[in-house]
Amino acid sequence: MFSKPIRVAIVTSIHNDFDPRIWKHTTSLLRNGNEVHLFSPWKISKTNMPLGIYFHCFRRVNSRWQRPWKIPFLLIRKLLPEIPNVDIVHFHDIDILPWMVLISFFKPVVYDVHENYPDEMLDRFWIPDQIRRIMYHIVRHAQYFFSSFIKNLVFVTPDQEKDFKHIRFNKILLYNYASRDLIKLRKDDYLEREDIIIFTGAHYVSNGTYLILDIADRLRYRCPHAKILITDRFSGELKKMVEQEIKLRHLKGIIKIISQVRSDEIMCLLNKATIGLCPNLRVSKQLIAIPTKIFEYMAAGLPIVASDLGEQKKIISLTKSGILAQPENPDSFVAAIQKLIKNKRLAKELGEYGLSAFNDKYNWECQISQIERYYQSIIFRNGFFKKFCSKV
Repeated sequence: MFSKPIRVAIVTSIHNDFDPRIWKHTTSLLRNGNEVHLFSPWKISKTNMPLGIYFHCFRRVNSRWQRPWKIPFLLIRKLLPEIPNVDIVHFHDIDILPWMVLISFFKPVVYDVHENYPDEMLDRFWIPDQIRRIMYHIVRHAQYFFSSFIKNLVFVTPDQEKDFKHIRFNKILLYNYASRDLIKLRKDDYLEREDIIIFTGAHYVSNGTYLILDIADRLRYRCPHAKILITDRFSGELKKMVEQEIKLRHLKGIIKIISQVRSDEIMCLLNKATIGLCPNLRVSKQLIAIPTKIFEYMAAGLPIVASDLGEQKKIISLTKSGILAQPENPDSFVAAIQKLIKNKRLAKELGEYGLSAFNDKYNWECQISQIERYYQSIIFRNGFFKKFCSKV
């Protein structure tokens, strides 16, 4: 084993600019003295280019149907020349999984399985209902097949391991916690704030987009002074549909869509709020998910109102950081919000419990040493194997 800096290539093909997991992964490795090359379709300018990271940007492909053949061409053209200059390649998207198998013949590769891709096939609105179950099995078996060549896998929830039980896999669990850096921007003025509920997640049906509308519909009668802020993280036509619903339901005074910011600047939005909302629906994908926004709310010292689902239910119950509600019942969310609005001292106390738990355990930095040891073991094993083969 060795302790010299590791040269890591981090690769993403479709994630949004400064995606939270990828960005904290990149910056934390750099902060620990490693050399980081980031291959992405992000728009990086001189004003937002942090020093020390080697950026290799390519054109973003927005068309879902053009991605399978355009992205590999754009990405591989950037990645191949840099392969001799890195020790390991860590990629984040299933759409480039087959191509990363080819790269694994030249350099050790790590597949970051931080989405439950098979389950997503059951949830995507653009997939016809008749073939969703078929797509689930295709994606599940294809992911297993190609991953068996790469072997090195990163999971974000314990449940993901059930699909990769074979001894050939070299696995590690890295929870999608938020970074401790967020706390530096946190404001300690909770009791002086207006009653504002915030949702910072991406918008799609199972993530509770329409449930938020139902909550707002009821909230305007029970807490008319309260407001809900949602970030502009929509895809496809969903934003137009939501805006139309806001207009039809006369919710303009209750819900406000605010601009999304970089993951390391999310605290500037959280500082405006008094309650963090996490209204995931009770579907298979969400039952095993652990939303990053929960940990961002904790870092901000916000009490959380969340669906009583799987892993997030365990975390909120254990940390006493919020109130659980039933996603089938919008009124249960409204009741929880009302309780926190009426009792600001209780709300602040729950938020402080979450902040304490975040500092002690639920932050990304507590996992950095695990990542580095994982890389080092892979690189060492790969070098040993090459020496063995050359002697044979």
